[in-house]
Amino acid sequence: QGEVKHHSDYDLADICFIDRNGDLILVPAGELATKEEAQAFVDSHNIDFSLAFGPILVSDGVRCEPDSYYLGEVIDKYPRVALCQKDKLHYVIVTANAKGAHRSSITIRTFADRIEKLNCRQAYTLDGGRTGTVTMNGKVLNPIVSSERWISDIIYFATAVPEGGDDNG
Repeated sequence: QGEVKHHSDYDLADICFIDRNGDLILVPAGELATKEEAQAFVDSHNIDFSLAFGPILVSDGVRCEPDSYYLGEVIDKYPRVALCQKDKLHYVIVTANAKGAHRSSITIRTFADRIEKLNCRQAYTLDGGRTGTVTMNGKVLNPIVSSERWISDIIYFATAVPEGGDDNG
């Protein structure tokens, strides 16, 4: 909510900032070296909150996944999740995690290949596995592996448009 409270991961993790317009602003690890630099960035870009995991897969329309990354297993095959933005208030959640014969654990490069086809302006990797569960109207859309850890965080999308209504009320 516009105040930097914790800065220790900024040198290790790519950061996904979300501004007051709902736009994703992606900053590579190490670019905001001090808490004061981070606060100045937050103030000048009207940032509401941030996510710290990564890596960045697409920045300003350019694919940029890394060959190695401190927080994630980019070479090995793991379940993956990305928060992507195609346009103003137009987001896509991409997952690669399923159970049984359709299990999809992939490298970060293969994941980036799939995301590239969506023509997203921004794409940021989140934690995978059970933490990448996607639900809509109370139904799980992507089956998960039961041995994964339980969900610890949530990104929630909602609309202010009533069911069957439009923007004009």
